Amino acid sequence: MELQRYIDALYRHMLAFVADPASTDDESGLRHYKHMACNMAFICDMMARDNK
Repeated sequence: MELQRYIDALYRHMLAFVADPASTDDESGLRHYKHMACNMAFICDMMARDNK
C-alpha cells in the first residue's frame, strides 16, 4: 500500500475530529479518532518496514 494514502486519511480524519470531536465517519460509522489511531498504526508499521 502507498504510505501517502494513509497520511491523507489521517489528515482528513484529524480535520473532522478537530471540527467536532464526537463526529463519526459517514462511510463506516466509526468515530474519527478511531480512524486516526488506525491510520497512524499503519503509517508506523509501513515506515518501520522501510527502515529495516
